[in-house]
Amino acid sequence: MSKSSQPIYVPLLGTGLLSEQEGLGYSSHAGPVRIGNFTRTIELLRSDGQWQCDNGFCIPEAHKCDGAFHCEDGSDETRANCKNKKRHNMLGLVMHCIADRLNMKDGVCPDICKLQPEYCAYAILSEQSPAPPGTCALPDFDRNGTYRVIKLDSTSVFEYEDFYLDFECANGTELVGEAKPKCVNGTWDSKMPNCLETCKLNKKDDHKYTCKRGDKSKPCGNLVAIETEVIIERKLDKKISNSTITVSTMCTKDQKFNVSKDCVSVVESRQGEFEKDIMNQLASYEIKFKETQHPSPEFEKLVRNYRDFEDKVTKNNTDLWIQVTTCDIYLDLMETS
Repeated sequence: MSKSSQPIYVPLLGTGLLSEQEGLGYSSHAGPVRIGNFTRTIELLRSDGQWQCDNGFCIPEAHKCDGAFHCEDGSDETRANCKNKKRHNMLGLVMHCIADRLNMKDGVCPDICKLQPEYCAYAILSEQSPAPPGTCALPDFDRNGTYRVIKLDSTSVFEYEDFYLDFECANGTELVGEAKPKCVNGTWDSKMPNCLETCKLNKKDDHKYTCKRGDKSKPCGNLVAIETEVIIERKLDKKISNSTITVSTMCTKDQKFNVSKDCVSVVESRQGEFEKDIMNQLASYEIKFKETQHPSPEFEKLVRNYRDFEDKVTKNNTDLWIQVTTCDIYLDLMETS
């Protein structure tokens, strides 16, 4: 079988979308096409003043974003292709979005049309350029949550001028940002929040948990949003020390706290060395006390040295206890995340 890489142009008359007076539709599907014993490549043949639909066919440029569907796949009216464009046939587009609100997969209609169709026309209007005075563009729903438009009492002529969005996140996610951004005179008073994945945090009564994002801090709940720093504080038993242990960690994008269980081996190694050193020095002092005459200046000096040794043991024991407690906090985080 012979092959050729020469391109072949295929005009398609009468796509079912355009009349002969409106223009021609052309195929632009790339790739090899079998024609007889030859394989050819189809390339686009498009006239001036035409716009290519996402499915490869073309329509007159003037029909793009006019509020009516001319592309079979609806791509001439998608929000992505019509950003900052002015639509003329608003009624037909709004009716389409309301009627198809339970199966909106074509990228044409704002997300709010699904949940509150009464705000569908407002959402479409707010995305035009220029938008009507006093309008705030409604955002798409977060991938992990939705919002509802809550109307505020207003004497404005424009019915929906003042309102706020009440966000709600799916189970297992955490809202980050202002939960109720408000639209006042066409301007949002805060950035849109996000519903983020989380790390699970099983809190203990004798621990204090603080969550920090940027320069803002608040007490942690049982769920911690990803990329949030968690600061954990725990007071030691007063019999051991008046110290407070502070541990800092981060909930990472893979929904785990960035802690390591290597602390177990580190603590065990230090504890083993500590106990061995104590036993050796205790044995040495026992021999010295037996061999040193009492009372004598040498014995008094030995007693002072032994008391220094006891203070050192107490300090090392406190440091080791702090390290053990810190490791316990890390291990608790590993079990909960």
